[in-house]
Amino acid sequence: MGVFDEWLARKLKRGGNTLREHRTVEEEFSRCYGPRSAFAFIVLTGEPCETFEYCIEANWPIDAERSERAVLDGILDELLTDYSGYLVTNGRFTLHAIKYHHVDSSPAAFYQAARAAVKKIVADNVVRP
Repeated sequence: MGVFDEWLARKLKRGGNTLREHRTVEEEFSRCYGPRSAFAFIVLTGEPCETFEYCIEANWPIDAERSERAVLDGILDELLTDYSGYLVTNGRFTLHAIKYHHVDSSPAAFYQAARAAVKKIVADNVVRP
């Protein structure tokens, strides 16, 4: 087992917590990077659940597989952030809707929007042992 695997095992061994209540968040990520901009908009719900679930109801005009994976990665990366020792590993997250700009949207922008949305969903919303 490598260093990364050991770290992840230690993190998950602490046990997972769940969300206290259902929350829906609309999150927009918009940044100007010189001549190019980045844009993503999502509507994400987090609710209590005994396990982790990710559901997608949104319709993507293009690049669905990469963008959906970016949203999932953003959700998981934010959930595995250390919230004062309480990891949130149980909850159902549903991506209800997106807004996609054909020039400025990218998987990286949707990743950032997902992280910001999960941070709002989790804030003061964790069942602690």
